Amino acid sequence: MEIEVKKTGDVCLISLKGDLNIYNTPNFINELSSLFKSYNKIALDVGKVAEIDTAGLQTMIAAKKEALLNNKVFKIVNHSPSVIRLIDLLGLVGFFGDKIKIPTEDRNKYSLKYGIKKQNVLPSLNMDEL
Repeated sequence: MEIEVKKTGDVCLISLKGDLNIYNTPNFINELSSLFKSYNKIALDVGKVAEIDTAGLQTMIAAKKEALLNNKVFKIVNHSPSVIRLIDLLGLVGFFGDKIKIPTEDRNKYSLKYGIKKQNVLPSLNMDEL
């Protein structure tokens, strides 16, 4: 996997190319740890991630949690189909909270549940009817 880092002011853009999996997440974790020490805003471009496994996803989850705990910003941008598929499958779209752009013709491939609104599934009861 290739990792490209662009720094602009207090924002850091990390672009990944290739597979984000158990074999290369250690290098990615080291890079992220270093960047979190220097930047308050990090954007992760996963548009060129061909395949992602649960190790890659766990790294992204850990980065999001790290940012939240330390009042930093961590955004995922330019989602590739493999990344969308995995976060959609595991119901993590709402956890990450990032905008996902999907071509209209591909929208039926994903459920993309951002969160389920609480619904009252029980019918209303009128106490006078009891």
